[in-house]
Amino acid sequence: LRLLRLILTTQADVVPLTGDRAADEAAAAENRERMRELLERHGAWIEELSPAQAVAIFGLGDTDGRDADAAVRAALSLVRERRFPEVRGAGVHSGPLSVDDGGIPLVDERLATLLSPAQNLARAAEGQVFLSPVTARLVRRSFVTEPLPAPLRTAAEGVVVRGAMSHDAYGRFVGRQAELKRLGGVLAVATRGEPQLCVVQGETGIGKTRLLF
Repeated sequence: LRLLRLILTTQADVVPLTGDRAADEAAAAENRERMRELLERHGAWIEELSPAQAVAIFGLGDTDGRDADAAVRAALSLVRERRFPEVRGAGVHSGPLSVDDGGIPLVDERLATLLSPAQNLARAAEGQVFLSPVTARLVRRSFVTEPLPAPLRTAAEGVVVRGAMSHDAYGRFVGRQAELKRLGGVLAVATRGEPQLCVVQGETGIGKTRLLF
């Protein structure tokens, strides 16, 4: 089964916190559990969570079509929050992924092909979140991005995230979970190569444009 999925990876260092090795290892393990909680709260499947890196997959199971946004928001939280001092950087890449009949990702060549660009992005520079070009297109209406600085383009291709885009002019988005879930399901089918057609209709001012935005 081939679905469009997002891979988030982080590069990490072991940061001495107290000078006591046992205490530092215990604190690092506690931080990894906090990291797991944050990623799962954003809807991620945790593929790996080690002292060297975290690998999370977004878009498995039920989807509301906003998995790319969730992946980038999780990456920004990991890089910018002081409670994760060991996280050096994060990279997000998107593409087709193989899963088994139960929806569990398969560890195969397809996963390795997705993981490598994300790892290169995560290593590009410290304290930043980098997106591959395809991921940048998915979140172009939600985040402010800039091209990679010239010195970094030899190691990775993509953009750097500067922050979330303000949508205050549109007001707070409330409800429509059923509609978002249905649109997400249609998108998931479309990414498997099956053409889909959606018609969004309703009275003027009911929120058709806001639903798609």
